[in-house]
Amino acid sequence: MTGIKLWSLPLLLALGGCAASLELQDAAVDPAWHGREPERIMVIGLDERRFRNPFERIFVDELRVLGFNAVVSATFATAIRDFDDQREFPRIIGASRADSLLTVRAVGFDRPSNEAWAAGYVRAALFADNASGIRPMRGRGTAGAAPDNVTAAYYGFEAQFFDVAGDRLVWTARTPIFEAGDMDELVVAFAEVAVDDLLARGVIRP
Repeated sequence: MTGIKLWSLPLLLALGGCAASLELQDAAVDPAWHGREPERIMVIGLDERRFRNPFERIFVDELRVLGFNAVVSATFATAIRDFDDQREFPRIIGASRADSLLTVRAVGFDRPSNEAWAAGYVRAALFADNASGIRPMRGRGTAGAAPDNVTAAYYGFEAQFFDVAGDRLVWTARTPIFEAGDMDELVVAFAEVAVDDLLARGVIRP
């Protein structure tokens, strides 16, 4: 076991020696949600640099293979900051004709601290906050996050599914922290396990 850090064991077990799969932790669905067939899902990569296009493209491809009508947000909003604008957000939703949003992001860390990753992440509170409606967005900080998300040594992936018509958060999930590697392969693995979880929990139905 020399050279294998304890924090990396869950990832190594999940990957089986290659970047073929990732595991989720803290995955949960709003108990009040009964699921439905979405008419159109807009995928929003919440990183302006490096990760936005791969996240959106890969997740959209994964959803389309399963027969879902999915679109990238970059078609309707050039800059991610547009989603923070209270005037722009309704325009983007209207232009996209999306009735569901799937937000995905990578959070970089200088050290592999799952304690930092978990700090402030209370699932019950996330769903209880539905009274304030959809707030997808980038302003949520993460304790211990690296100052530069592009060159971080470690990452965690997170995804959230929002119902536009009901104005609510429906599902949330994240991976354990892992060491930076071939990020495109890891995004593919995350898309597969995240969409599988959405289906298994009945959040979306083909």
